[in-house]
Amino acid sequence: MPDPDTTNPQDSLLAFFETLCPTQEIILTVNGKRYAFPTSLPARRQQATIAKMLKILDLGIVGDIPKLEGLPPSEMAGRVLSVVKRMVGEGAVLTLLSEALETAYPAQAKELLASDSEAKDLGDVLSLDEMIGLLVPLVVRLVTGLRDQYKSLRSPSL
Repeated sequence: MPDPDTTNPQDSLLAFFETLCPTQEIILTVNGKRYAFPTSLPARRQQATIAKMLKILDLGIVGDIPKLEGLPPSEMAGRVLSVVKRMVGEGAVLTLLSEALETAYPAQAKELLASDSEAKDLGDVLSLDEMIGLLVPLVVRLVTGLRDQYKSLRSPSL
């Protein structure tokens, strides 16, 4: 993967998220059992998952996402957390996150839901930070992959 251009605001933001997000898989232990969640999904499942995640924006609770371009990573983190705080107060967000995870990881979701007979969705089994932590890498991987493909197309061949 090419090194990010930290003078480019988009690369700087992606570099910030790449430091937070694993690129291969995420391992969670829930109720003593380990689950592996790959950060690479088949294209149709990836598209359906991201479409469900985008429905969160349609709720109108996020408002204008603060501009992050050119900010130092510590300030970016603060602004991202501010958006997350506004989102967590809305119950529909939890439902949409659960639906997105069930789309992204159907086998793991089925197994996790079976582990708790009273669970209605993954919001009853996973913590909010686990749910978000499983979904964000999918978007980061997509965006960084597209960035890398674009840069390799623009690079002169040797």
